[in-house]
Amino acid sequence: EAEVENAPAPIDYSPFLAPWGDPIWPYVPANHPNNPFGTDGELMSRPLGLGNRVHVNQSDAYRAVIGLEGMWGAWDWKLSALASENEVDKQYLNMVSGDDYQYALIGMGGPDGNLWYNPFGFQSENNPVVVDWLTTTARSSDTTGEYSADLLVSRLFGSLPGGAMGVAIGLQYRQQELDQWADDQLLSGELGYKHEPITADRDIFSAFVELQLPLFYNLEAQLALRYEDYSDFGSTTNPKMALRWQPLDSLMFRASYSTSFKPPSFYELYYPLYEDWGWFRDVERCEYTGAYEDCEGDFYPLEQSGNPDLDPEEGTSWFAGLVWNPEFLPGFELQLDFWDFAHEERITPLPAQYVLREKGNFGITRAPDEADGTPGRITLVQETVVNADELHTRGFDTTLGYSWQTDHAGAFRASLMHTYISEWSISDISLLDTDFDENLAGKYWWGGPLPRNRANLGLSWDRGPHGASANIHYVDGFESYENEWVNGEMTDDYIQVSSYTTLDLQY
Repeated sequence: EAEVENAPAPIDYSPFLAPWGDPIWPYVPANHPNNPFGTDGELMSRPLGLGNRVHVNQSDAYRAVIGLEGMWGAWDWKLSALASENEVDKQYLNMVSGDDYQYALIGMGGPDGNLWYNPFGFQSENNPVVVDWLTTTARSSDTTGEYSADLLVSRLFGSLPGGAMGVAIGLQYRQQELDQWADDQLLSGELGYKHEPITADRDIFSAFVELQLPLFYNLEAQLALRYEDYSDFGSTTNPKMALRWQPLDSLMFRASYSTSFKPPSFYELYYPLYEDWGWFRDVERCEYTGAYEDCEGDFYPLEQSGNPDLDPEEGTSWFAGLVWNPEFLPGFELQLDFWDFAHEERITPLPAQYVLREKGNFGITRAPDEADGTPGRITLVQETVVNADELHTRGFDTTLGYSWQTDHAGAFRASLMHTYISEWSISDISLLDTDFDENLAGKYWWGGPLPRNRANLGLSWDRGPHGASANIHYVDGFESYENEWVNGEMTDDYIQVSSYTTLDLQY
């Protein structure tokens, strides 16, 4: 169970009440008894007098697995079945209908349609009858399920210079389900949460074969092939090849190559439409107007949702590395691994501010251009997940470890783990209407920060019933995509976010 309390929502104008025109925000007439301005106006507010929004979530999950295993001649076999389900029931307390809020601002609120709501003042007094009439509780539920059956058989056979070969063969059937339900208030969108009743499922059939080949006493190969057929995204076949070479007892080299396939999740496809307001800088319009609301930012209607038009991801992965345990220093180990990933049709969020920065129009709705050619003001911003043409990332991981035992003081271990990202680039996002190709390593991108360096330094001690450890975690600094301000002037430099270090102690 979880309970989250948020500030009251900024209430959007209801499209069902418009005798006074088409304002962006709720309308307050001049004759409102608490209107301190004495004139008609639009109201940008959060209704503090109605209390904070409260979301209460109850999640119930179960997972059951049953299996059998045994031998059939020279074959080992395993048969298993899985059933899992997760249901999340959500309650939305102190929600306010845009329609009812507008009625109450023009004196037509309450059960009899004759009450005013006073939005002015930090602790404005309102009739409890109109407060109770304005607030409501809505409910939705999400249920996901996965069910599968697996069969695995394996055995040793034949002979190579390094020993007997091994083979494993597997079959799997999986079924995934999603059921989203919402009450009429959420279905209508009047509360700012636009849910849709979604029911989705997919069936997946998989088969794989894997060979373990001891080519020589110190050289081993692994070959694998996996076939999958998705009821909603077709079939795919992906290989894996790996080598392990140990020229010395203390030194081992390893490398692998594989491809992968990942369909979009139900969440990415069918996330319900959520209506809100967002703060954005209109970079393109700013170049024409120089106006504060364009150059520094303004509130615009915002819609966020899943994307049912997503394509699946396809990836290629390379690994190469070594493990070294020098004989002259017992207890010491060095691991060094280089990795390189390339993902086509990478599923990624695409925030509207990045689209605006690149002067694109994906998800941006504008009013008609002005007479002098100035782009029209933004009327709606839509954000969702999209397929980027390619994500390419590479780097290396380093692990150093040293363990030693003393006669009286106990056992000690020191370790250092480090990851370095040399490249994280997303290229040719056609939705941006621009040749976008940028190495984002060491920068902030729309999915979060990408510091080039991360490291963990640890020291542990054990002696009988006692144990203690100290771990230092380091995260490198990175460059923000926002420009730096100096003495009230925007510069061409980006904000630099500093590195940080944390220390964990445990006894």
